[in-house]
Amino acid sequence: MVRPGALRWVSHGAFGLLLVSALIATARDGGTAVAAGGALLGGLYVAWTLLEAELVPARPGLALLCLLPVVLAWAVLAVAAQPFVWLVLPIALTCARALPPWAGAFTASVLTCACAMLLISHAGL
Repeated sequence: MVRPGALRWVSHGAFGLLLVSALIATARDGGTAVAAGGALLGGLYVAWTLLEAELVPARPGLALLCLLPVVLAWAVLAVAAQPFVWLVLPIALTCARALPPWAGAFTASVLTCACAMLLISHAGL
């Protein structure tokens, strides 16, 4: 059986690994401005992680407002560079865990659909 907090740390670890991978790939391809945006996304995610323990149980509405910049920054970066699209998995898991059940499921579904559309777009189809 998996401990309840283990999924949270696995999600954070996956975010870190995928972010580093996206930063390296983007910087290698000459996208230094996009890579700088990726570093900003990493900072936003770390800030969210530090606030998460306080906000989620007490004020889910405020948790949504604090998670929104992370999702918006991801969306901009995912449009700009394909390697950032894969960050959708830990972000969707974070939304599903942090938001009320209906909002988490809805947000994760929207993010998954956006991910599929972005992958198709980056492939040129």
